[in-house]
Amino acid sequence: MPLNPASVKSTAAMGAFVLLWGSAAIFTRWALDHSSVMAVLILRYGLALGALLLIGLSARRWLPQPGTRWRVAATGLVLIAGYSVFYFQAMAHGITPGLLATLLGIQPILTLAAFPQSACSACCCRCAD
Repeated sequence: MPLNPASVKSTAAMGAFVLLWGSAAIFTRWALDHSSVMAVLILRYGLALGALLLIGLSARRWLPQPGTRWRVAATGLVLIAGYSVFYFQAMAHGITPGLLATLLGIQPILTLAAFPQSACSACCCRCAD
């Protein structure tokens, strides 16, 4: 059975993402042992900017659709920048990579436990009725 090139590319991209995401806590701990939080964040955001510039060049599109730009910027600020700052600060203040990975892994469960009605009313099953 021949391999589908699109399937191989998709599987490789997913594998790279899982490896990068899964090893993030280990490399973060190593980086913070050798540098400050701000230096690591500046390097991380610099690399992300380079990747986004390459994506923008290849797609020939630099900004989100008009009318969505403020929402996209606010989402990026809260979800990406806020997450990274608190993640790195937690590691800098002594939380181990294993504990942090565990807390982030159970975050959806904790959210559901803390706000059961909000999660339930957001779904389509109408379980609150």
